[in-house]
Amino acid sequence: MSYSATPSTLPKEYTVAIKGILSLFIVGTHLCATCAPGEASLWLQLCSALTPLALAFFFFFSGFGLMTQLRLQETCHGGDLTKYWSGWLKKRLWGLVKPFLFFFVLAHLLTIVAQGIDTFTWRALGERLLASWSGLRYGVIGPPYPAWFLGELFFLYIFFFLAFRWGVKRWIALLLLVGQTLALILFASRAEFGGYWLRYPLCFAVGVGFALWEQPIYGFVKRYLALSIPMLLLGMVSYILGIVTPGLQARFFVDTYQASLFLLPILLMTLAKALGLTNLFLAHQQGKMGRSLLLLGDISLEVYLLHMSFVELFHSPVLYIHSVWGYTLATYGATLLGAYLIARYLRPLVRG
Repeated sequence: MSYSATPSTLPKEYTVAIKGILSLFIVGTHLCATCAPGEASLWLQLCSALTPLALAFFFFFSGFGLMTQLRLQETCHGGDLTKYWSGWLKKRLWGLVKPFLFFFVLAHLLTIVAQGIDTFTWRALGERLLASWSGLRYGVIGPPYPAWFLGELFFLYIFFFLAFRWGVKRWIALLLLVGQTLALILFASRAEFGGYWLRYPLCFAVGVGFALWEQPIYGFVKRYLALSIPMLLLGMVSYILGIVTPGLQARFFVDTYQASLFLLPILLMTLAKALGLTNLFLAHQQGKMGRSLLLLGDISLEVYLLHMSFVELFHSPVLYIHSVWGYTLATYGATLLGAYLIARYLRPLVRG
């Protein structure tokens, strides 16, 4: 099956900018987790509330991006994807392992700094490395511990390859992807992995499905705005109820909260396109704000994998910042500067 080239509702520049914004929420939610009850600022509380949706978007964009690339390759090569698939899985998986290894080493080095270089012993380092290995039993990957996201993508890329490599009908391949993902969720549930292994992986398949039927979905949303906007509001209410319900995010079952994680990325992106917000950004992407968001998006992976080291460093025996705002600004500033410098000067060590 081939596809004609049609304008996407999610241009690459737009998704890159959104990823940059979402990465700020991830930083904020981990800062919020270190605050005493009632101490977190409104910004940190907002980040904590939006982080589940941000994670859903990251998985959604990953699935959408892979499927969009596959469709473009199919169009360019007339359906012959033998060359495209050659080495595809190895390249994708290495693109996950490589940044993890870099930030794994960096995280341990910064932990040594946070604990005090004068207190360093090889035995303590060995114990930390052993703890990192033991954490895999419960789906804990790291440090950096947000690397669980890379661990899930590792499996999802394999599932995507197995589902779409041999050219079966797209809807069958999507069902295969969903089936494999559900098996992963079942395993993670039985193994008592964290809730983040349960709630988000299927958002990847939603992104793949959206890429397959992007234009019909967009056409429906644009044509029936009177229905789409109330659906968006209903999804937002379901999401809010989900994040305020204790313990709900730590388990997986089909409920309105889970449905909101599936539907909100689709509705928000298609409505943004239908209402002209996407085109407005594209028209101003060369302005100061647009360039800043694109730069932030380009370093979003580095921000995601680096920030926890500074969250811990600035609340460590060596350097403890008591002011919430001082702590927040120091962490954001150090993370963004560090991420930029790594992306600028050490990119070959991080990116595939």
